[in-house]
Amino acid sequence: MQGSGRYRYDHATIAGRFHPRSTAFDTDPRNSDYGTWSLGAKRSRFTMVAGIADGNASGLTSTVAVYGDEKLLASGVVAKGAPVAFDVDVRGVDNLKIVTTSPNAALTPAAPDVNRVYFGDAAVS
Repeated sequence: MQGSGRYRYDHATIAGRFHPRSTAFDTDPRNSDYGTWSLGAKRSRFTMVAGIADGNASGLTSTVAVYGDEKLLASGVVAKGAPVAFDVDVRGVDNLKIVTTSPNAALTPAAPDVNRVYFGDAAVS
């Protein structure tokens, strides 16, 4: 599975649960950020827990949207202590995209740890 975008592999504790295999975006609150992964229409299920790390005291919230071949498959709003679990059917999907959008205009991109959205234990099967 190949990926592109401004994501990084990381780990986080989200709502009291440690997620050792995670992906994270340093979200710019003025824009959406995204990561894209090529599934090659060979997968059937995508799962993850999207959220804000327990140690983040900024008040960050973010809308997280999952797209398959540019079609919205699922979305939810995450905040510290309020993650969203995704379990999405991706049969026939060539390209999976995760998009984050944050309405927190007061946050600055100069503080990436403050603007980070995590995707805990993200996996395709």
